[in-house]
Amino acid sequence: APTVAQPATEPGSPRTVPLTPMRRIIAERMSASKYSAPHYYVTVEVDMKGAKAFRARNKAFKASFNDLVLFATAKVLREFPSVNARWLGDAIEEGGDVNLGVAVALPTGLIVPVIRQAHLLSLEGVCAASKALAEKAQTGKLLPDDYQGNTFTVSNLGAYGVDHFTAI
Repeated sequence: APTVAQPATEPGSPRTVPLTPMRRIIAERMSASKYSAPHYYVTVEVDMKGAKAFRARNKAFKASFNDLVLFATAKVLREFPSVNARWLGDAIEEGGDVNLGVAVALPTGLIVPVIRQAHLLSLEGVCAASKALAEKAQTGKLLPDDYQGNTFTVSNLGAYGVDHFTAI
């Protein structure tokens, strides 16, 4: 059962919201990531008219804008492996495979399931993998292997009208 925040005892006073086990793990991992992985933020405005036209023409399968971003990200990371990298303390390890984390918001917290070897998938394959992982996340059926080992994460709040944000 979801943990419910307790009302503040007095107006304006702080309240304590107990963590569910899932939110505790998410908070711990996000904090560890923020301090153990190099972070840099790049913002690029993209004209999606071509993507919109592609989606209208494509009748074979349904591709969301997020699917198109995931597909493009996987291909670009393969081309620029120094971006698909992690800090080892005394060296940088450039990712061989692109294991693409996809941020999924749930009522109980944020989770990042992983599309394994995303660079090898067709657009249709990325769409299918993304949809399957989102459904598993929303139904609470993700296994630990489904959300571990990503080499790069995509967070997309465009569907909520957000133009820019900084994620951890």
